[in-house]
Amino acid sequence: MLNRRNLSPDQQSQFANILIKANASSQSPKDFLHSLTQKEMAVLQQAHALANTIDIQNLSAEGAANLLIQPDPNLQVDYNNDGMTEIGEGRLISFPPPNAPEHVKRAWQEATEGLNELDKSRLELRMHTTVYGIQIDAIPSKTPLPASLQWSQGGLQSLVATLYAQLDFSVSMEGWSEHHKAFEQVIQRFETNLDLPEQQAISTNSNTASAEIKNHDVMQLLLDARLGIDREKLEEIEEKIQKIANNPDIPDHEKQQLIQSLQEKKEAILAQARRLIT
Repeated sequence: MLNRRNLSPDQQSQFANILIKANASSQSPKDFLHSLTQKEMAVLQQAHALANTIDIQNLSAEGAANLLIQPDPNLQVDYNNDGMTEIGEGRLISFPPPNAPEHVKRAWQEATEGLNELDKSRLELRMHTTVYGIQIDAIPSKTPLPASLQWSQGGLQSLVATLYAQLDFSVSMEGWSEHHKAFEQVIQRFETNLDLPEQQAISTNSNTASAEIKNHDVMQLLLDARLGIDREKLEEIEEKIQKIANNPDIPDHEKQQLIQSLQEKKEAILAQARRLIT
């Protein structure tokens, strides 16, 4: 990750030393950040791929804490349980979120194994909006459950049932597209990996269920509208990667360079797509 963010070996060493000192410090994350030099703050900025210079005064406790952690979703914290990870002043969507238990993270990783980065990102956004809703102008569309309830057996059963209901509604409106078939496979694998007890299927015929699913679809459309341009770019990059990979006339070493360049562009777009500007 740090190599892909163009940190030199010396900068990577500096970053590691900062984290070691932070871990040993009794100061709060914000107070510790105040003790760093301008050069060290620049290393933190680059390590976390932040566009703007870090302004410590404007950081939340969560945003400051995540600056002093490796840029790994499995290590980061979500103090306010909103499903978004504050890193500096940036806010990133991740699913499963940091507060999810390890067995949920493993179940999701196995359910999405083999998918390309674009499809995984789409699913992460969909899962996030299902659990947490979306924020428009910093106003959340729903109040998340406490983590102890959301990731309990009952909470997970409810989540899986909602996903099937969303799928049923989408299929009733659009038919069985390849996208819907792929989504069904992910839900099934996720449910199997969670090892949940069997439950009665939820019908989308009731007014309450139908209204809830339609509301989610509206929220998803709003989110898609916000991210649509980036999604088109990602699809274009993915097509280029596939064409290069399948072109027998391009030497292997040249393929590697071209694909690496496109992958870096894709990572930058995905990071922007996950980031919610408040």
